[in-house]
Amino acid sequence: KAIVEIAKCRFPIKKEELLSTVQKIMKDKRIKTHFKDDTPGQKWYLGFLRRHPEIRARTAETINKARATVTEEHNRNWFREFKSYLLEIHAVDLLEDPSRILNGDEI
Repeated sequence: KAIVEIAKCRFPIKKEELLSTVQKIMKDKRIKTHFKDDTPGQKWYLGFLRRHPEIRARTAETINKARATVTEEHNRNWFREFKSYLLEIHAVDLLEDPSRILNGDEI
């Protein structure tokens, strides 16, 4: 469920991170699996993508190409969609908390 929520916010997760997270959840909850080395494989991954069409596998773009295609309107749409998501989960008050303002760069 958490991965689907992350996808709604358009935060990417790598295939390896997804499989590792599933493995950790299964170990933490002591759920017995038939996975080799307790790690989901390609067949499970493809089934997961079929079960969750809102999540898509994508090829990473170089940062220069990604930057070239970003416009002010893209940014405004992202923030509108993110605010809509926060309203949907009754968490829009997060936007009013200055301690949650972060800054970062590619490094």
